[in-house]
Amino acid sequence: MQQRCIRNVSQKEISNRSKLPLGFVGFRNDLGGILGSRRRDHFGGSQQALADAAGISRVALCRIEKGTALPRPDTIDALMRILDLDWSQVAVAGTTDRVARPFDGSWCGDLRLELGRAVRSARRRQALTLRALGNRCGISASQLSRLERGEGHHSRAYEEHPDDAMKEKAYRRVRFKDPTLRRMSE
Repeated sequence: MQQRCIRNVSQKEISNRSKLPLGFVGFRNDLGGILGSRRRDHFGGSQQALADAAGISRVALCRIEKGTALPRPDTIDALMRILDLDWSQVAVAGTTDRVARPFDGSWCGDLRLELGRAVRSARRRQALTLRALGNRCGISASQLSRLERGEGHHSRAYEEHPDDAMKEKAYRRVRFKDPTLRRMSE
């Protein structure tokens, strides 16, 4: 029997916000219970310890466990890694005609995700807010947040790497146009 998806959230909303990988159509209804059970086993019940390890707030973890919020792609990836879970344990298998992830296994999509993660890491090390870094780079905080999550795959914030001009389009690297973001992602 196939599990239903979490609470009253539509499939379109799940696919747009959570970016499930190909082969999965939504989170399990008991996602919060699964995460809570694993947290108690691995962290002795401490939400704060797991939240710190995953790089999120305790409130965000609490909302995910209660089922009132869906985890972001980097959050679910971190939680799954920390709690030793795989997609079959947290998501409902199935097929859909939607595009799964902006980085659905393509080489360039994975590169955008890694660039975004590098910028987020550097921004946090420098104790910059999204707004402060966005102001430096001339982009909004919300656009910067999407870039950090690897979701800005059609953004004009990227450019093809000049050294790859002779390569096939599918194999060209991308980088940030803005010099500040480019330095932070290196």
